[in-house]
Amino acid sequence: MLLLLLTGCSSDEEQREKARLKIYVFAPDRPIVTRADNGDVSASEAEKKINSLHVWVFEHETGKYVGHISLSNVTLSETTGSAVTMELDDAFADQETKPNVDVYVAANVTSANCGIALNAKTTRAQLEAALIGQNYFGLSSPVKDVPTDGLPMTGVMKNKKITGSSPVFQVSEDGGGLANVRLVRAVSKIRFVFSKSTSNPDDVTVNSVKLNADVMPTSEYLFLDNAYELATTKWKVGGEFETEKTLVSSVEGEDIATNDSPASYSWDGVMTGQEYETLIQTGIDQGKLKDLGTFYLRESDQILSGTITYTLKHTEAQKNGTEAATTNTPSFSMKTAGDFSRNHTWIVYAYFVSSGDLVLGIVEVKDWGTSENTSQSVYNW
Repeated sequence: MLLLLLTGCSSDEEQREKARLKIYVFAPDRPIVTRADNGDVSASEAEKKINSLHVWVFEHETGKYVGHISLSNVTLSETTGSAVTMELDDAFADQETKPNVDVYVAANVTSANCGIALNAKTTRAQLEAALIGQNYFGLSSPVKDVPTDGLPMTGVMKNKKITGSSPVFQVSEDGGGLANVRLVRAVSKIRFVFSKSTSNPDDVTVNSVKLNADVMPTSEYLFLDNAYELATTKWKVGGEFETEKTLVSSVEGEDIATNDSPASYSWDGVMTGQEYETLIQTGIDQGKLKDLGTFYLRESDQILSGTITYTLKHTEAQKNGTEAATTNTPSFSMKTAGDFSRNHTWIVYAYFVSSGDLVLGIVEVKDWGTSENTSQSVYNW
């Protein structure tokens, strides 16, 4: 009889379906609603690819570990979200009243591209304190290409309810409905684009494009709570880079693309971010604009600014037997401290008109909390 009872218990345990928790994660392809209202800016395949994904769940009040899952080569929907399912232990699943939870999601965050090692044993406190190190997505070694491991992305939601019934539970909002994590790229990018009027006979050399000193922090938090509503939340960490940094060096005149109307590629104050990005990219693809570099940088709570140094050799002077040349260093700057936040791109477009002067047309980001303001353009990618 005892043997039969033990056999029966074993059978019941084997038949019990393992409890699972569903968490909905969205791809970072669409703009964050609280940050922009001017259209969807698509990322390239490399920029949106998710090579690795980590999801952690902790009890909100205690920080106690609830579960973790690690996945590779994940494709997430940017419209409906994708369900990531992790197993729950029986002790948590069997609680009649389950505690609220915090959910942390990280994609493409590795030792190779962020200097951070994450695994199932990583605690909530460690995630809160995790920093993208100085030598990653900074100015000491500018990053022009998407790393092999992909661009780092993160998302976090806190103090959410657990609803559903065994064996399938989900993370939900207080007022009902499923909660979800929107991944956001933890870096931003700046793009320098140049052209010259076909009517300008002068030879031009772009000697350098530099970012000023003290505009970039030396490290950056991996997770940023409320980053998309509050510009002042948990940004600058440690010191700043103390010297200016050269991003572009010595581009000769023959490498500067020409077109009949350089001014037509300036932002007109009306185009959406997507429309302007498309205009610029089309000009580059057609050989009418020159992309001198797209750089992936950490975000900054400072006013991002820099200089462009160029030299013009005047054709008429050369015809007269002289080597007259002028070197100038105009400045470019964002409008407000904190404008260069994660998941944003900034285009600095400069062109040489027939007079030989450099005209800077800068697409700046709008202020926080002023989405109705169309005097500036902001977009995610």
